[in-house]
Amino acid sequence: MTLEVGDETKVDLGAFDENDQLRFAVASGDFNPLHLDTLFARKTFLGKPVVHGMHQILRLFDLTRIDGRNLAKINASFLSPARVGEELYVVLKRESELGFTAKIFRSSTRKLLMRCRWAWGNHRGSLQEQAFPQAEPSCPELIEKGDTGSVSLNSSAPAEAKIANDIAVVMASSTIVGMKIPGLNSVLASLNLSESNDSEANVKDAVEYEVLNFDDRFGMVTLGVKGGGYSGDITAFKRPVGSDLTEAEIPKVCSFSDRRILIVGGTRGMGATTARILAKSRSDVLITYLRGKAEAADLLSKFGDGDHTAQKLDVANLDENSLDKISEWSPDAVFFFATPFIFEGDGNTFNTNLFDKFSSCYASNFFKLIEGLMLRGAPLRQIWYPSSEAVEDFPIDMVEYAAAKAAGEVVCKYISKRFPKLEVLMRRFPRVETDQTRTVTPVPSRSQSEVILEWLEYNPFTESEA
Repeated sequence: MTLEVGDETKVDLGAFDENDQLRFAVASGDFNPLHLDTLFARKTFLGKPVVHGMHQILRLFDLTRIDGRNLAKINASFLSPARVGEELYVVLKRESELGFTAKIFRSSTRKLLMRCRWAWGNHRGSLQEQAFPQAEPSCPELIEKGDTGSVSLNSSAPAEAKIANDIAVVMASSTIVGMKIPGLNSVLASLNLSESNDSEANVKDAVEYEVLNFDDRFGMVTLGVKGGGYSGDITAFKRPVGSDLTEAEIPKVCSFSDRRILIVGGTRGMGATTARILAKSRSDVLITYLRGKAEAADLLSKFGDGDHTAQKLDVANLDENSLDKISEWSPDAVFFFATPFIFEGDGNTFNTNLFDKFSSCYASNFFKLIEGLMLRGAPLRQIWYPSSEAVEDFPIDMVEYAAAKAAGEVVCKYISKRFPKLEVLMRRFPRVETDQTRTVTPVPSRSQSEVILEWLEYNPFTESEA
């Protein structure tokens, strides 16, 4: 691409797909599952696999490298994740003869994801041969100032390509964050590198790193890096991770003894916690899943005695066979926890496509499920529907979610009128700690078991209500 000094242009970057991710992982050694594994990523606040931040930088290098020159310096800030499969564009400006700036945006919402400033040097860079075998990321429980390590710039594995030395250093920086410190639960925040004449920085076969600071309030780690002719620093966050409740911590609700409960979206988050509470309360439980078959099997193993089972169910594409199987199991109550990833809005506009996705789940498909079971003669007596306090007081970037939950509440009222023998128990939940709400910056959240127990005990089922 040819740009004159002072020129600015918009370039569509397209989408990074799964094959792009795997190729980068092999070339860099950064096999963190947050970038490669859909099931792993959906258990985080990011919701879906995200593009390696350094991979985005390499796209910018491809657009602007001048006559094979080496990188002189780079400063990049990663403001929000780019998810695998979503369309991106970059606003690129040539600031000087060798200097560029860029801003990468999500095409669908025009949300700014990354800022970057870099300059090319005065001579050609050397080449490295690089390819890495798949490995497992570390997961250090304790990070302390002064922790050190290194990442190789070469591998004994057969080389797949020769790459520029500056690219090798950028990719090694990705591997430091994603595989070493913070490792498995990392989120990249910034990268600053520049050419260095320091003899230690000119070590050719590795990039060394040292923890300069760790702020455990936010899980923020600052790393000093040097090697391959460069030195600088990286900032990243250690993502908070929850833990499953022990069996002793699972409460019991006596009023749910001898019930048959369908829990839609029952393999994770609030659905899984509700399933464990009800199974311990001697209810028979049917949990549904979309992708998490292994998660469902693991959850069932924790239930103990009872007619417990799991069934694949796509609420967005309900089929006759699935509804028949659920009806034959004869549930007397439904808990509806199915949900898309909730943190996709940006507050810049009302995204009708996003609203349609949310409302299809929380309203349209919810109703289709209940209607389908009732028309098949399922012995339903109760519908439990979790709404959100966001309906009344929503963050600006969650307006589509809040509007869809409000629509779901109206559907609950309609179901009560359409099927008057059904008791519909809707409650607006506060922010609850789940895999989706467990963010890098701490936000006050209540525990799942507390709010679910309050809900169940506030609306106990008795035979007189049947």
